[in-house]
Amino acid sequence: MASSTSDLVSAIQENPAVMLEACSGLSDDMQLEVFNKLKKQLNYGNCLALDRIDSTLQSHMLGQPSGRVVKPSDDSHVMVIIPSLSSDPEELKKIEGVQHYEERQLFHILRLRDESLTLILITSLPLHPSVVNYYLTLVQSKTVDRRFILFSTFDASMQPLSQKILDRPILQNKIRRAIVRALEGSAPEDVTAEDVLKYGSRARTVCFIPSTLEYKLANTFGCEILCSPEDTQFWGTKTGSRQLFRDSEVPHPIGVYDSIYSAQDLALQLAELWESKPAMTRVVVKLNEGFSGEGNALLDMGPVISRLYANYKFLSKRQHKVTKEERVESIKHELQKMRFQAANENWESFEKKIHRLGCIVEQYVEGQGKQSPSVQAMIHEDGRVEILSSHEQVLGGPDGQVYLGCHFPCDPAYRVQLHEYTLKVGKLLSKHGARDRFGIDYLCVPEKPWDFEQWNVFALEINLRSGGTTHPYETLRQLTNGKYQFDSGIYVSEQGQEKYYIATDNLQEQEYKGLLPSDLMRIIKRRGIEFDPETQTGVVFHLMGALSEFGKLGVTCIGNTVEGAHEIYQKTVKALSDETGAPYEE
Repeated sequence: MASSTSDLVSAIQENPAVMLEACSGLSDDMQLEVFNKLKKQLNYGNCLALDRIDSTLQSHMLGQPSGRVVKPSDDSHVMVIIPSLSSDPEELKKIEGVQHYEERQLFHILRLRDESLTLILITSLPLHPSVVNYYLTLVQSKTVDRRFILFSTFDASMQPLSQKILDRPILQNKIRRAIVRALEGSAPEDVTAEDVLKYGSRARTVCFIPSTLEYKLANTFGCEILCSPEDTQFWGTKTGSRQLFRDSEVPHPIGVYDSIYSAQDLALQLAELWESKPAMTRVVVKLNEGFSGEGNALLDMGPVISRLYANYKFLSKRQHKVTKEERVESIKHELQKMRFQAANENWESFEKKIHRLGCIVEQYVEGQGKQSPSVQAMIHEDGRVEILSSHEQVLGGPDGQVYLGCHFPCDPAYRVQLHEYTLKVGKLLSKHGARDRFGIDYLCVPEKPWDFEQWNVFALEINLRSGGTTHPYETLRQLTNGKYQFDSGIYVSEQGQEKYYIATDNLQEQEYKGLLPSDLMRIIKRRGIEFDPETQTGVVFHLMGALSEFGKLGVTCIGNTVEGAHEIYQKTVKALSDETGAPYEE
């Protein structure tokens, strides 16, 4: 046994495999002291030892209180973060590096600026300590170590994180114990959901995608869950969205209002839609549980027309009228040739998902200079609807259907109209019993090509949950403690300074591969691209776990002007380019 914690740290650095054995005989206080030192010194290779630590020891070392009983204050509360991607696994597989997308929810760590909060974060795989330290440093709190508790299931499968936790009753008890310990200062060996339930709103669960699993898990913990009630989740599907747009009289593309579950019905609905809109050139088919636009496919009506009229006929000097059955058969043949927005998608697998998930179809809105803004809003417990933010989404993929990132704020030319439509939909959602956060994606098309004064606005879909624009906005809000101004559409910090940002989940280059999170930390420091808490400007990184294998990470670049945010983004990309040899264009 090493004679001091410093000797023990040195021994573990030389041979990470001794960590469990070396720490097993130490008191809680000494274990915490050892790990606090290791957090500042471990490189990636040493951090592999963390993967072999039991989740109880890991969570204790990353912030659980020691054996001393410290009675928390009466206003103390606990938030359990479940960043589970509880969506169709086959759809999630389309996203490169999706196993690291739980990290998009690490902005919740910034909530620890509230000194009365204890945050419990559960992930599928252990987080690299460099990533954890990065966020804890942004918190700037002397008590953050003992108010942040980290658990992992040590399970890399595509099964949703929530299911992984439900399959581990021992882990569930550890989490309940951590909740009670944070609120009482100590906890018995076994803690039931009823034991936690008595704390009411002092113990809450926050999830990314609310599904049956998340509601079940919240009940297992004995916590309230901060999301819309389970019986309202239909309104967040593609089908439910279109019904709400229709009922709230908000403009949206023409299409169907009921889910389709077979290729035959899909062809039939497309034929009827085409008949109602003969000039329609393209149609979009959307899976009900598509993620980030990767569940979309486009059908070009041109080949359908060509097939129908390949044998153009005149009978008795009259043009042959194409029957509905002929239109349906021609469309069915062309379904196999749809442009799928996800790489490696094909008709065979897409058709199976239609049977399993259902889909909708709607006209693909054409136009030059199209923009894709979104609005985030909140339905409070009293039913009141509040606009939280508006963004310009950056879309990619074969036909501009896949979410890549966003700019804040959205164009003022149509902001007022977006606010009005979002409030109308939000009020109807509220009447249906929906609560908490939601977002609406829109499409804005100039009335005249490239004339950016007058716009036609179409609502596309509702996310009755957090979305791709949630983490950059919440990162800004937690770091600056400001508020979105409804009238101007501008965010103003607590210091009275306007704030703007550019964010992406897809800063990706082949040359980034092999960079470890600890390497990124050194680049951030050396290049001076960290977030400055004094000016409240700079870059905040996320998705750092995807960097080494996929050459992919996310950034939120915050400036005091639109130009300032753009300069910070360019500086960040150039720094990474200079360090890795990746291509760079201003």
